[in-house]
Amino acid sequence: NSEHEAKSLQNKKGIVHSMMGQGCHRKIILVSHSTQNSVCSPDGQSAAIPVASVEFAGICLRNALLLLLPDEQREGRGTLAGDIGGVGAPEGGGSDSSEGASKSHEVELSRSAPPSSPLKRQEIENLRCSVLACSAYVALALGDNLIALKHAQKLLQQPKLSGSLKFLGHLYAAEALISLDRISDAIAHLNPENVTDVSLGIPTTELEQGGDKGENEPMENNGKLAPLCYPSSVSAARATMLFNLGSAYCLRSEYDKARRCLQQQATLLIPPREVPPEAILLAVYLELQNGNPQMALQIIKRNQLVPPAKVEARKKPQPVQGPLGAPGTPASTFPPTQRK
Repeated sequence: NSEHEAKSLQNKKGIVHSMMGQGCHRKIILVSHSTQNSVCSPDGQSAAIPVASVEFAGICLRNALLLLLPDEQREGRGTLAGDIGGVGAPEGGGSDSSEGASKSHEVELSRSAPPSSPLKRQEIENLRCSVLACSAYVALALGDNLIALKHAQKLLQQPKLSGSLKFLGHLYAAEALISLDRISDAIAHLNPENVTDVSLGIPTTELEQGGDKGENEPMENNGKLAPLCYPSSVSAARATMLFNLGSAYCLRSEYDKARRCLQQQATLLIPPREVPPEAILLAVYLELQNGNPQMALQIIKRNQLVPPAKVEARKKPQPVQGPLGAPGTPASTFPPTQRK
């Protein structure tokens, strides 16, 4: 039985690192940090070398932001081109002037992007949002918290922002603020009510829809793309927000609020397999802080936030218990939670 239990604990990838000892002296060593987001580049290698590294990604993203001029500068260039065309047009050439006006209007609504086809205004705005989101992520990976916060705040200020990128913007801003020891500001970004949509697209106006019916075929009736990647639903996104909110409360030693966040997350993630290992480790930490090592051990064994027996005990009425120690009396599976 003990060998089977040891094997089951070792299968908890992302939670259990290893085990030591036997019997009552057996100890479970939990993972200290996640190694999935390792971004270290080879030592002694320049960031300017075009290799698959986060440092080189930061250079590429900075160049992309420089190429994506703000709307004011782009509109100014379009107006200047229209004025030059109007001055150089001969008098009485109505057809030529109308053709020049239509061409200048097309220039304002599109932008050359060789070797691909020209980008429309909406596509440029979508690209700018994606570049800002990637820039915030790369800055966090490199430890540039102020730069990451700047990119995340600029991303959230974009007038046309998809729900999924807005979700990431709040997460990146909160992570940067926590690293800067501004936990109160980070908690404001981690409010689950900030997540109301996780679609990948944004509504388009009738002018932009124009005659491009083929491009809008995969869209829904409201003009939004169906979610194709993480987060797959609003519930999953809010569950992620609740986990990070609980972690922020732990940094302020507000363990009761953190525990309530995990309980709300457990109700949103119905399949237990969707619970990330970081949430399991946070639940273990809270139980240890609460003086409940046995409950923490049960959470590790079951790989769930709330043990099933505890959930069933809340739903089903408890039978009348006989005298303590009477034969046939079902013993409590888990000790009662101790409150400070």
